Amino acid sequence: MMLRIAGAVLAVGLCVTGCGATPMDGGSVRRLTDQGVDPDLIYRLDLPGFTAMEHSAEPTGDGGFRMTYVSDSDPAVRAEFRAHPTEFTEELCTSTPIPHSDGTLPTECPSDKGWHRSSGGFHEYILMVRHGHIRLSAPLGVLESMPSYLGDLDHRWGPASQP
Repeated sequence: MMLRIAGAVLAVGLCVTGCGATPMDGGSVRRLTDQGVDPDLIYRLDLPGFTAMEHSAEPTGDGGFRMTYVSDSDPAVRAEFRAHPTEFTEELCTSTPIPHSDGTLPTECPSDKGWHRSSGGFHEYILMVRHGHIRLSAPLGVLESMPSYLGDLDHRWGPASQP
């Protein structure tokens, strides 16, 4: 286990140039892996106009984790990033509430490269990755350009444990 954690922490530094993403602090990676998060699912997103709140990173209970991003221009506006070790399906898309929404389930889930869905004043983008899926949700009207931003997945997202 210690070797796996050390590898994850080392790869965090490599991710700066290899993934195009800002590395997650080694202490945060260690804390998450100690709490059961699969190191292959520890991602950090460089999200223009938002700051990652690494202290908010916590396990989701399924080997994945979630982390909050706060708008640089309005601290009340937040986005939530989640990584899960499971496949995301059409059935899950219409039966899983969007974080922080009013609980209304999405009625449709258009998918092309991933899924984009909305309900209860929030929208969410979901993409499959090598070890599961990643989700980013925010209030409607925020992150509207995300589909183009996520167009080059390998350079926008990067697991802390994979250079």
